[in-house]
Amino acid sequence: MVLAWNLEGPAPPPVDVALSLARQFTEYGRIVADDLRAQCQLLPGDSYAVRCAGVTLGEASRRLQLALPDRTPQAAGHRAQNIARLLKALLRAVGEVGEGQARTADISSTPRRKAPDEDLSLCSRRLRGRRRWTLAVRATAPATERT
Repeated sequence: MVLAWNLEGPAPPPVDVALSLARQFTEYGRIVADDLRAQCQLLPGDSYAVRCAGVTLGEASRRLQLALPDRTPQAAGHRAQNIARLLKALLRAVGEVGEGQARTADISSTPRRKAPDEDLSLCSRRLRGRRRWTLAVRATAPATERT
């Protein structure tokens, strides 16, 4: 609703409504940002989701501390819209971090399979990339299994 406001039109939203929403969005944004910081601490720091959330949290820390604008309809409406966009980004980051936590939990609870041969396990640790690993497996396979 707030993002659909036409602030350049003849009837911008009332100043009191826009400022009230900006205050509510700011309070909610601070709560979401605090929760997101706590969630990020549960994942490795080099995780893609944590890095993206860090960028969003940095922007939130700057924008959620700004004072409310003067009592003009356009300024109040723009602030409400900007905070609403920031909330969308924070909530998207919460979702990504939650997915990262789920992936981490799935990986840690899944038993790891061992390579059938010690040579295969050494090759998989030393070589990176699927193609190199496949070539290494073919090179170490017994002559009867090669095609």
